[in-house]
Amino acid sequence: SALHTAQSRRQDGQAALETQQRAAAEAAEAWQNALGDHGFSDEASYEKAVMPDSAMKASKAKIDQYDRQRLSVEAAVQSLTELWADKQTIDVTVLTEQKAEIDQKLKVSDAAQRRISAVLTQNQRILPRLKASAQRLKALAEDAEQTADLYRTASGSITGAQKLPFENYILQYYFRRVLVEANRRLATMSDGRYSLCQKQEEAGKAKSGLLLDVLDRHTGKSRDVSTLSGGESFLASLALALGFADAVQARQGGVRLDTLFIDEGFGTLDEEALSRAMDVLRNLAGGSRLIGVISHVTGLKDAIDQKLLVRRDALGASHILISASE
Repeated sequence: SALHTAQSRRQDGQAALETQQRAAAEAAEAWQNALGDHGFSDEASYEKAVMPDSAMKASKAKIDQYDRQRLSVEAAVQSLTELWADKQTIDVTVLTEQKAEIDQKLKVSDAAQRRISAVLTQNQRILPRLKASAQRLKALAEDAEQTADLYRTASGSITGAQKLPFENYILQYYFRRVLVEANRRLATMSDGRYSLCQKQEEAGKAKSGLLLDVLDRHTGKSRDVSTLSGGESFLASLALALGFADAVQARQGGVRLDTLFIDEGFGTLDEEALSRAMDVLRNLAGGSRLIGVISHVTGLKDAIDQKLLVRRDALGASHILISASE
């Protein structure tokens, strides 16, 4: 009975084993299929991917947070969708390019602003010194203008006025004295016909003050000295030289001009003018002065008592002979 019972149990157990084996095979196959379906190549890769409970809780918290944020964003999108109704989408490409250009211009402007700020700082530092220099320059300009006025006055450069330099103005004072003395001589040599006078010049002309006119008493009019003939010019020049000597001697007191040499010019005089000129020279020589005349005019030989004659011999050598009349 026990054997029969055991055999019966053995048959039941064998049947249950076969059932369990089939179920295990099916479960293993399903397990392998599930691993493949979820991207696992084998059980080892699955076990490697299994997360611990703490990591699972953290991931779940992140997922929950994501879900909350998603719901918030969806609500915002829903509210914004109402605002976007009937609105057109803007192409931000053009705006992006414009923004890039504006950003570039802003960089350039910022660089320029920094440069200007640096220049401004430097200018603010220089400005006080510049103002002080401007004040000094203004004072110097006023002094310079006064000096320039004095210079224009002294140099005879005033517009619209007679161009009379200061030195000519001073020389006029002495020149008038020379003319007084020269006219005493010229009156004698020209038989009272001519006298020298200062030229009256118009304002704005070239620098003036020492030019001469000659007064011709035959006509009663003044004319330029350049209108005198050669002989008359010689007499006028001789009179000026003698007048200058007289003026210097009178001005300097003890200073005397005792020697006067006249080179040529007598050949331009007619007989009467030559005679009058020689009378003047004799009067000068009659005192303590020595008058030397250098000339080739034959007529002077008889008029001059003491002479140095230069003669050339046949060989071309020059000899000096002294000739003196009683």
